[in-house]
Amino acid sequence: MTTEQFQVKFWGVRGSIPVSGPEFDRYGGNTSCIEIRCGNRRMIFDAGSGLREAGLSLIAEGVSDVDLFFSHCHYDHIIGLPFFKAIYYPSINVNIWSGHLDGKMSTREMVEQFISPPWFPVKTDICQATMNFRDFHPGQVLNPHEGIVIKTFMLNHPGGAIGYRIEWQG
Repeated sequence: MTTEQFQVKFWGVRGSIPVSGPEFDRYGGNTSCIEIRCGNRRMIFDAGSGLREAGLSLIAEGVSDVDLFFSHCHYDHIIGLPFFKAIYYPSINVNIWSGHLDGKMSTREMVEQFISPPWFPVKTDICQATMNFRDFHPGQVLNPHEGIVIKTFMLNHPGGAIGYRIEWQG
């Protein structure tokens, strides 16, 4: 594979709860987590239980910069975040994006509330990665890196959700 390819990998596709067992060998049992590669750039969409495995893969490949985009913060879409090993490595830069909480709560507030007691045994202050929190408004066009354009739009989902269209090299 050349580095000039657009690739998509599904680390989790289940709704609501992760499942296990031989009947899930083919399609997997993790909740929502999709990795998109635009050349050497890595972007992860949603932090479901599949994020644990995605993080292990990123670390094994020596990735030092990753963007994580939330569609929304229902538990099945964020449950993997505390188990995303990349946030504990000081050599890794993680940009965390969301727009679904527009005006209600910031991305930082959502992450800090979720990774803290009583929901998780420790707070985000144990995270050693550089975590940059990026809030945006639905409909805003994002340019996370040169040559990557992400169009955002509101989805019809309880509590609100964001859809993403990624454009890179046509």
